This record gives sequence, structure tokens and C-alpha cells, in this order.
Amino acid sequence: MRHSHKNYGYILEKVQRRLSNWKSANLSLVGRKILVQSVTASIPTYTMQTTLLPKTTCDSIDRLNRDFLWGSNSEARKPHLVNWEVVCSEKKQGGLGLRSAWENNQAFVAKLGWCLLKGDKALWCKAIQTKYLRGLSLLNAKANPRCSFIWRGILQCCPLLQQGVRWRVGTNVINSDGEWDLDFLHTLVPVEIVEIIRAIPLSKNLQLTDSIFWAGSMDGSFTVRSAYQLIQEQKKLDNSSLDSWSWVWKLCCAERIRMFIWLLVRGRVLTNSLRFDRHMSTSGVCPRCDVFEETPIHLLRDCYYAKIVWGLLGFATSEFFALELVSWIKKFSNPSRRNRHAGVSQTMVFLSAIWILWKDRNALIFRSHKSRPQELCARIFQQAQYTMMAMNPILSPRSRQPRWVSWIPPEEGWCKLNSDGSYNAGDKSAGAGGLIRDSTGCWISSFTVNVGDASIFIAELWGLREGLRLCKSLGLSKIVAEMDSLMAIRSIQEHRMPDNLSAAILVEIQSLMLEFEACLLQHTLQEGNAAADFLASLGHSLPPGLRIWSFPSSGLRSILTGDQLGTCFLRF
Repeated sequence: MRHSHKNYGYILEKVQRRLSNWKSANLSLVGRKILVQSVTASIPTYTMQTTLLPKTTCDSIDRLNRDFLWGSNSEARKPHLVNWEVVCSEKKQGGLGLRSAWENNQAFVAKLGWCLLKGDKALWCKAIQTKYLRGLSLLNAKANPRCSFIWRGILQCCPLLQQGVRWRVGTNVINSDGEWDLDFLHTLVPVEIVEIIRAIPLSKNLQLTDSIFWAGSMDGSFTVRSAYQLIQEQKKLDNSSLDSWSWVWKLCCAERIRMFIWLLVRGRVLTNSLRFDRHMSTSGVCPRCDVFEETPIHLLRDCYYAKIVWGLLGFATSEFFALELVSWIKKFSNPSRRNRHAGVSQTMVFLSAIWILWKDRNALIFRSHKSRPQELCARIFQQAQYTMMAMNPILSPRSRQPRWVSWIPPEEGWCKLNSDGSYNAGDKSAGAGGLIRDSTGCWISSFTVNVGDASIFIAELWGLREGLRLCKSLGLSKIVAEMDSLMAIRSIQEHRMPDNLSAAILVEIQSLMLEFEACLLQHTLQEGNAAADFLASLGHSLPPGLRIWSFPSSGLRSILTGDQLGTCFLRF
């Protein structure tokens, strides 16, 4: 069968049929965005999982979703305020988190290639390996004129796989002492690469074989989401830092206000100034004062009418009217501002006022409706109160109360190991350290270690491993190991070997814990004496040689039995 755009017309028909049932004019921008994200964008995913669609088909899907997002249809064309490529980038990069059909299709097909790389035992993998690979690696394979379009699509996505695949080194460049053979490595790679390799943990108790893993996920497994994020990172749409847009989506307000502020920061709110620049209007003058150009900052703050409203709301200060637009919004929408006016958060009043001023401006233009400043202030306070009521779980005083964490001594006869890891993004260096104290709180020993160029997750595991090694060298028998990384604790709890670089150190930590008479692993936020409280709640005392692993959570408890672990009590 010929692989052409016409063969996938049924996908476009499904998308068009679904969009025709919705009235975009009756939906807000937020509503249209949610429908595109959750419904129409998911229609072609079934086909995308096995086939790389023609680029023209993917472009047609994007065009339908793009027109619906901005309210365009066959009868009327609405302005597309933000480029579709930007809209399809992540929120932290300044987009809306939607997915481009072509790039999403690439991520799906790359998963097929990942299965081939990992040597999946599925029948389709065996068929492709026999027919096309014939003992070769996928990354070195080439297409031929008579190959299937499925195989051709997999090969087309190989560059994406090459950028995300990493090797977990086993025994090839390790000396007889179980350490990196640095002399040999210096003959192969530059010095800066050697420093990165030095940070990769090795286990002296386990010999691992060379294998590949996916660098986009913590556990080394391939995910479509991480592959799509890798495509987005390569494009680098925004030169600013990745966290520069996060504050917009963390604002404590309604989603439609967040979307409006996103357009404000992007400079894409359709004021008269922007409409005049796009040749959509004959004048860019403010419709209220009829003197100054209607820019976003003029409309929302500097117009005489807006100044009256802000004065009635209690914001009339010299600093308030001196900042530029983005700094102004950031400063006065900061949730740390605890001031209240008439029992309503000042931050909530500020965000509600921005939205109401924009809505009132539109009512003036489209319905010739003029509101008095006092009426507008009443609407603003009502909007702020409704928002606070709707978001009560987030804004409740209880949720804002700090939770104090203090060091709790272990039971008599036990010692507590506190370990932690850190990462400096400036020089890309990681380190770890910890200390050991007895049941009276007296210092026994401490340690620090320079990990190298590694992630914070690896640094946390490194600190725990070095602490357990130190406890073992000191001859301690009953240990409470405490750390603040819940992800590291859960990785140890699962007692399995992941595919990423942390496999060796995870297995060694699990092995070290079995060498103690008793070893308890817990999170720093877990309150009380975990070993005594947990056993007492189950009606047990601590028998000799029992190994206890404890994890804080909602209270679900189970007892597991294994040949190597003996009896393990797990608190999840």
C-alpha cells in the first residue's frame, strides 16, 4: 500500500467532526485549550504509535487544532496571537504545553526503535530484526528502496534515539579494585569527560554488564513524554532560563486570569496599539482618555480611569506606578504579600483587578457600557472573594503553616545516620555528607565526599552509601538511616535494578543494609520513633536480627517475607 496523505484522511475527518460539535465562540481561550489538549490532540495517537504519518497530515491536524484554539472557522478568521511553535512548547519555556502532531508522532515511533535497541522479545521485533537488522545495531542500519514505511519511519527517528541513549558501563573500564581505570580513560576521552565519568557510582559487590538506558527519565526507561521534551529542548525557542515562565502558572488565581497574564507577558493582548500595528484598526489611541496610546500598561494602570480604581483599592503608591509591566505584575502578584484589604488577600485583589479592568474595557468598546469606578471596585472584590472561596484548600491558614522538623534521637542501643546530597548548578558539581549520632545525641563520626558532575539523585544515594560504609567500619550494628529524598527511599524500597546509572549504587546500598543486625531507613519528615511505634502498633517487640525498613505515607502497612531479606516490616 502506498504511504500517502490520502490514506490518513479518516483522521482529519474525525478531528473535524469533533470540532464541528463545539461552538468556539461560546468557549473561553482556556476552554478551547483544554479541549484541544485532551480530545482532538489524542484522536491520532492510536495510529501514531505504529506509523510515522506524512508531514502534510500532521500539519493538517495542527492547522485544525490551531484554528479552533484561536476561535477561527470557515465563516470568520480570528487573529492567532501566539505562534503555534511557541504554543506547543512547555509551560516553563513560555508555551501552553500543547503538542505538535509531527513531533509527538516522532516520539511515539522512537519508542518502537527503543524496543528494538533493548532487544524486546515481541513478535514484531523479531520479524524486523530478522528481515532488516540481521545482527546489526539499529543505530547503524540503513533504509533500502523496498523496505516498509513502518521500518522507514523507525529509521527516520533514529537521530532522536541517538541523542537520548546513554551507556551504563559495566566491567570494560574498571580495574581489579572495582574502581574506574582512570589511566586508560585518559587515553580515550578528554579530561572534562573523565571528571564526569568519575562521578558515576560503581559497586564493589556487583559486576554489571554494559547496557543502554534512556537519559530522559530517572529510572532509565523510555517514555514518549521524555522523548517529546528532548525534541523541545533542542529547539530552544526561548533564550531565557527554563524557570522564567513558571511563575505565571503558579499564580493563585483562576486559570483564565493566568492565561490572560501569559498573553500580557508575551505582549499579545489585543489592545488598540497592537491592533493598529497589525493594521486591524485606524487608531491606537485609548478609548477612555482618547489621548494616549492604548498599550497594556496604559490600559491596566496608567490611564486616568485605572488610576482612580487602583486608588480606591489601596494601591496608589509611587512604587506601584513606576515599574514596567512584567516587574509590576510579578511584584504585586507575589503570594508572599500578606496584606489584606476588607478581609481579602491583596494579591487576589490585584489579579482580579487586572482581569476586571480588561473585561470592562471590552464592554466599553463592544457594548458601549460605562461603569463607575466604585462599581468596578465592588466587582473586583466580589471576584477576589469568589476566587478565595474556590481555592480555599490552597489558601487556608493550615496549609500555610510551616512544619517544623527536628532531630529525634533513636532508641537506646541504636545510632542514627543523617545523610544529604547537594548540587551546584553553577559549576555542575555535586557533593554529599552526613554524620552519625548515638541515642543521647552525641557525635560519633561524620564525613563529606566530592561526588563530581552528577545529579542530585545520585548525590543523595552517594551520601547514604558512604554513611553506611562508615557505620560498618565503626562496627555499629543497629542503624537508623535518615534522609530527605523520598525518591531515593522509594528506589531502595522497590528492591530492583533500574536501567540507569544509579543501578550499581542502589544494589550496593541494599546489600549494605543487610549486613547490619538491624537497619531502619526513613524520611526526615517521619515523626516519632519509627521502630518502636510501628512495632508497638502491630503488637510486636523487636526480635534480634530483625531488619526493618520504614517509609512514611498515609498509613498503609504490609508485611513481606523473602528468602534473602528475612522478615521485613514496611510502612508505606
